[in-house]
Amino acid sequence: MTEALLQDFLTQAVMHETVRPYFHVDSRPERLPVTVLNTTPSAVGSLTLFGTPAVVHEGATAADVDSSQDKAVLVLDSVEMDESTARLRFQYPIEGLAVDATFARQDNASWTITTIDAAEQ
Repeated sequence: MTEALLQDFLTQAVMHETVRPYFHVDSRPERLPVTVLNTTPSAVGSLTLFGTPAVVHEGATAADVDSSQDKAVLVLDSVEMDESTARLRFQYPIEGLAVDATFARQDNASWTITTIDAAEQ
């Protein structure tokens, strides 16, 4: 999976109408820039969320995640992909949010969200 594709998946999921409100960027500007703890083997690279470059920590460990539970960080848990579908899972612990998004390839080019489950834990 390319960095650009993973960035697209993350951006689509975070900016989705059911997920975006949990970040409270308008009322809590101290939550910007978004910090991403990437626990997957796929690299995120440079990412912009809410018009601001995100702070991405590649290769985050369970200890990193545990120490971030009271901070405004996005924890990227997993990403899976085959030729026509993809699945992305992440948490936003400060809001108790878990997101599970699936994507489908459209016309052998772009990818779009087909389902998204955003639930408070």
